[in-house]
Amino acid sequence: MNSLFNYIRGGNRENVNIDMTAPVLIDILKNSSFKVNLYVAKKFQKIPLPPAYDDRVKAIKLPVYNFAAVRRFSGFIDDANIASELLELKKSLQSTRWQSAIASNAYAAADYNPPWQLQFRVNEIILWFGNTD
Repeated sequence: MNSLFNYIRGGNRENVNIDMTAPVLIDILKNSSFKVNLYVAKKFQKIPLPPAYDDRVKAIKLPVYNFAAVRRFSGFIDDANIASELLELKKSLQSTRWQSAIASNAYAAADYNPPWQLQFRVNEIILWFGNTD
């Protein structure tokens, strides 16, 4: 995460500051690791992003999904609330036509607030399904 923060704060090969946008999307991977994704401002969507010093920082195009089941929660995102919110989201899908999403391995957490905002935080756990890629 520090590599990504350094990159957007000018720690790239062109010393360009890149405005942060919301949400910060955290892909939760099978091996309990994660990948942090930042959306870039419109002005950077038509031009190449500056090259990074760290090869873990790269521009990617996120997969396209037809559907997502979403559960909103507050506080700071951590391993415990990601697990509990995902469980509650999956429970809410049982016995619905969206139950197939329960088996999906594709899920993420979205954080909409800056790290210094301590109250009234908005987060989401997102269960993706119907990948069109």
